[in-house]
Amino acid sequence: MHSEWALLAVQHGDVRLQCLVPVSDLELLDVWHTAGLRGTGSNDLRTENLFVPAHRALEWNLLAAADNPGSRIHPDPSIHTPMATFLNMVAPAAALGAAEHAIDVFQELMKVRKVKQTTQARQADSPLAQARFSQAYGQVATARLHWQEAVRVVSSSYDRRPVAFTDEERAQYRLSLGLSGAASAEAVRLILTGSGGSVHRLTHPLQRIQRDVNVLLNHASLTMDPILEQAGRGLLDLGFSVPAEQF
Repeated sequence: MHSEWALLAVQHGDVRLQCLVPVSDLELLDVWHTAGLRGTGSNDLRTENLFVPAHRALEWNLLAAADNPGSRIHPDPSIHTPMATFLNMVAPAAALGAAEHAIDVFQELMKVRKVKQTTQARQADSPLAQARFSQAYGQVATARLHWQEAVRVVSSSYDRRPVAFTDEERAQYRLSLGLSGAASAEAVRLILTGSGGSVHRLTHPLQRIQRDVNVLLNHASLTMDPILEQAGRGLLDLGFSVPAEQF
């Protein structure tokens, strides 16, 4: 909502372009009414008869490729990595960060919260609550390890020019990212079910974290059914049944 520029996809005949356009030239459509991720402000944009100069338009295939224009003038290895690789890492990173914050909030809540129908003065003194906290903490640690494994696979390709992945490597990093998101979501689920009804007030951070993570799990980069299917094909050397750059 605070951006001054928008990067828009445009279909020009058989070619998909990405066009950089000032937001002031666009009409903002207030359509982003969602259960979670409301802070992204991902509304629709509309314009008619807008001229975009050539220096602000680029073919998507060229922009997204490892051998993109920026890679020819910048040595940073991340710029030599296909765009889709980094885009697939965004949602899992957000889910992991949300789960890490949730475990911190839960820890502080347990130190002061009195649970009804229990004998302990505070939740932290309950053996069952301690076990729940350990489970949630372990899920966050698992999510972080899967995330780090995905980063390892991607960074191991930095010495190749252009950067490219084998089917096995692509399957490994996509599977790791998917499992990271799933573990993050499980940590948040454990925390919410052990935090009482008051955390569902709209003023409480835990309910926002839960809504955000739930919506993130429906993002293409975290939807587990197709990830498991394609990763299995890649790991079994069967070839992907979708274009590799889409996975």
